[in-house]
Amino acid sequence: MKFNKLLLLMLSLTGILSSFTGGGKSSGKSTDWIPADFDPRHGVLLVQNFYVLEHPNKNLKKVQDKVSNDMKAEMQDSYPYKFEMVDVSEINTGSQYADKDKYRWVLMSAYSEKESKFSHETGNGQTARNWSTPQNVFHIYDRKTNKHYPDSGRPNADIKSAMRPTIGAIVDFLRALK
Repeated sequence: MKFNKLLLLMLSLTGILSSFTGGGKSSGKSTDWIPADFDPRHGVLLVQNFYVLEHPNKNLKKVQDKVSNDMKAEMQDSYPYKFEMVDVSEINTGSQYADKDKYRWVLMSAYSEKESKFSHETGNGQTARNWSTPQNVFHIYDRKTNKHYPDSGRPNADIKSAMRPTIGAIVDFLRALK
């Protein structure tokens, strides 16, 4: 029993430590996932509000709103250009965003759960344990061409920890443009 508790503690710590991304304002990582013609500096970057369910109950709505507000604060701190937070339902249907030149680019988040498996041999047979870890990752969507680009490759259970290096990479990319 002690072995199981110790092993579970070690796996939990490994999971927690592996979720850290370094969190600086500059990513220091590849920008290969950013489209070559990405340049929202003269328009407005739309940033999708966080959501798990499109029609959440009252409690989940509060959580989603809080996370979206935290994302907005992170954008205000890290992104020096114009942006607007937008609900996923408004990205292609909102008349406010009909101008696809001005509102061409969208930073979208995806929420998923990564299943992890662990098994070990015990004295009376094999025991397996499964658990899910939430993952948030961002990608860029081009509204003008209706193309979703590959994700940033920076998944994290904490959306702000996924967002910081993503925004850092975008800002580095834009600053490198002439």
